[in-house]
Amino acid sequence: MKREFDLSATQSQDFLRYFKASIRNPKTGMIHGDGQGRFKDDFYETEQSVSFEYKGKKLFVAWKVIQYPDGRLKSIENTSAVGDATEFDKLLTEFISDIFEKVINRKKEKFFQRTYLTTVYDETLQGEYWIEGFRFAPLFPDDDCTLINAERIFVIDQSIEAVDRSHATEIARRNSSTIASYLSFILDLGLDEPEHEVKYFLHKEKDVEMLRNSTQLIDTNFPEKMPKKGEHCPHVTFEGSIYDTVRNIVGQPLTCPTETRKIFRKVSEASEEIQEAFNSASRMYQLALILGKRRPSIRAAYQYGAIDSIIQSNKKKYKGFTVFMSRYADTNKDLCELIHSKIRSAHWHAGHLPLGEMRHELDTIYEVSDMPITMISMEIQKIMRLALINWLDEQIAFSK
Repeated sequence: MKREFDLSATQSQDFLRYFKASIRNPKTGMIHGDGQGRFKDDFYETEQSVSFEYKGKKLFVAWKVIQYPDGRLKSIENTSAVGDATEFDKLLTEFISDIFEKVINRKKEKFFQRTYLTTVYDETLQGEYWIEGFRFAPLFPDDDCTLINAERIFVIDQSIEAVDRSHATEIARRNSSTIASYLSFILDLGLDEPEHEVKYFLHKEKDVEMLRNSTQLIDTNFPEKMPKKGEHCPHVTFEGSIYDTVRNIVGQPLTCPTETRKIFRKVSEASEEIQEAFNSASRMYQLALILGKRRPSIRAAYQYGAIDSIIQSNKKKYKGFTVFMSRYADTNKDLCELIHSKIRSAHWHAGHLPLGEMRHELDTIYEVSDMPITMISMEIQKIMRLALINWLDEQIAFSK
């Protein structure tokens, strides 16, 4: 049995999703079998030997899938010969035709998907937020811990239309990655995936001792479907503004600013160029907050990278870093040169940490350009964030 195809790249990807969904083990959600892939004669060939069930019959098939370099599907064939080849090929032909019909009809199901984000902060969310197509809420609604620098875990709940649960998981993870970067930028708080590691922890029972434990996250209250509003925790209001100079104040609950939903909605409605520019910028900004939490030089370098990713999206319009900063944050050239050369370039190209990370003297005030280092760090963080916010506001007018 061999079937040739004339499908677009999108249709080809849909076909392969339905194809993989049909040969997965329904109990494990995995494809059990041997497989390999390689480029051959300007095509990409995948060979997959797998056992699966179709129309009540257990089948073992050695599939060969051939794709064009651009992802379009060229052909699928069975390279195994089992029993009555004619009857076997007829059954496989029906199997492929059923999948093709699903592609044409775009038949999909809805699946509930939950992903997790973590950060270290003094307070947690006081309840849930319903934002464009997802629910953002604390994993532990009863977390009233006010410890400084305590880990907080949040959930992103989504209802996903997909071919099967594995496909839904792929979509949910991709969406969650974008959502996490947007929220990191909006909240000015680094949101990351939970770590699955084994670390030392300080225990204080009878004696103080260090014990090594796993950081694995287990959600014992995982719901079967999308929660209803207010079912697990109260719905809280959007407070403050993304323009607030200080977004996160010690002792104050973590809240989403009033522009949050509007930003998500308007970015989704914006042009492809704006979406891609903001996606790249928010990812870099998220990394700035995560990697630069204790290293201001790294934070500044990645914030610069966030701005540079926008500049690279349209070099004719934005020219360069100094022009961008002057336009969107009214920044003087001296400060721009300090950020560009003495901090960003010194870090990226020379491996330096110029904002004091490598100085360990206890009784020294270290200065750069006659300004205390802490003031420089705070100023450049504030001014680059302001430039990014003003740029986004100009593109999608979220503050109007």
